[in-house]
Amino acid sequence: MLSLLIGLVGGLIAVVQSLMDVFYGGTDKTSSLHVTTGTIGALVFSVIALVASAVVLKWPKIGGLMMLIGGIGGFVCVQLTFLAPGVVLLLGGIIGVFSSKRESSATDRAD
Repeated sequence: MLSLLIGLVGGLIAVVQSLMDVFYGGTDKTSSLHVTTGTIGALVFSVIALVASAVVLKWPKIGGLMMLIGGIGGFVCVQLTFLAPGVVLLLGGIIGVFSSKRESSATDRAD
């Protein structure tokens, strides 16, 4: 449950930050294009991180790995702009990957 909350917060921060980069421009002012490939890439990795926060409930290790991919990939795309959400996603991903067992939830008890 902790990795779900951390991943959800990190993914939402990442999406908001990526959308701000798309609409207002990021730290890459050398490009004449308003939207660079890096900002679109960061937005894609942010969506991957949001999906991972939902996947982590059913498959913690796969969701944690997806969060790690989202955090590292976003940082590679836009460097320092993605620092805060990247750190949060890395933390959630590490918790998800190293969790020992699947946490029970209300939907599991109903099955």
